[in-house]
Amino acid sequence: MIRFYARRWQQVELAQRLCQLIYGTADVWRPSPDRLQIGSANDWWLHPKGGEEYLLHYRYADLERMRHLAVVLEWFLGAEIIEVS
Repeated sequence: MIRFYARRWQQVELAQRLCQLIYGTADVWRPSPDRLQIGSANDWWLHPKGGEEYLLHYRYADLERMRHLAVVLEWFLGAEIIEVS
């Protein structure tokens, strides 16, 4: 899980960018108001936490992979990382 702030992005635009980074497409699904599915594989989820705070979950995550992705989120999206676990 990565908890972060994304100050310059709207929810759907952020989810589309994440999908482009992870899968190379902009396929975003919104099965409920409190989360967006990144891609069609049901493995990645973006949870808006209010304001500009988000949680990004990956079903098969390990700490090393999420740490690497957090660096990419900082660099590519201008995200401010709060926590990686």
